[in-house]
Amino acid sequence: MATALPILDIQEPGADLARNTVFIKLHLGLLGNSRKVSSSQVEVDADKALIRVSKNLLDSPELQAIRSLDGDIRRYLYDTCLPFDVGIHLLPLGLIEAVDERLREFKAQRDELVEAFLLAYPRLCQEAAVRLRTLHNPADYQPVEEVRSCFSLSWQYISYGVPAQLGEISARIFETEREKAADAMSQACDEIQQVMLPLATSFGPFRRFNLAHLGTLLVG
Repeated sequence: MATALPILDIQEPGADLARNTVFIKLHLGLLGNSRKVSSSQVEVDADKALIRVSKNLLDSPELQAIRSLDGDIRRYLYDTCLPFDVGIHLLPLGLIEAVDERLREFKAQRDELVEAFLLAYPRLCQEAAVRLRTLHNPADYQPVEEVRSCFSLSWQYISYGVPAQLGEISARIFETEREKAADAMSQACDEIQQVMLPLATSFGPFRRFNLAHLGTLLVG
């Protein structure tokens, strides 16, 4: 059942909506389960230039259960949040505690499903080799730990109103989001440095650029 949306007193549509809502950025990481098949491996009475064929790597109810839960998570946010552009979840501040708790429950449930899939993964790989026959390629199947890293569920609250408004709603959520932002900024700095360092060392006049200050520049 969808959570009842609170009534927002909106007098200045842009400003009031920003003050009374946050965006939820949701990320669901999932193992890909299909690969293209070369047309040379398929015999058909047709122009192969017009044929596109793919294969499923695994026939796995465990993986399908994770996909189904991901659909439930998306539907929950769609039903709970305010209508907005596709893929953007606009959440009233009054619901943030309840939604955060529900997402944590979803994550715990998803972690259990992922573990069940990983437990079945070696057997599924063996079954795939038998069923795919000549189309089986061992390189399509990663080690278990690499497969584990493909699965993730994370979310982030993005405020376009008063920056500290999350702290007024929940100190725990505010601190968690501040840590997420710090991690994201650190990763962004590392990536930018990797791109800019070769440039800084290739052009003489630009060698004076001090990459050590990049993080300070980004965070102001």
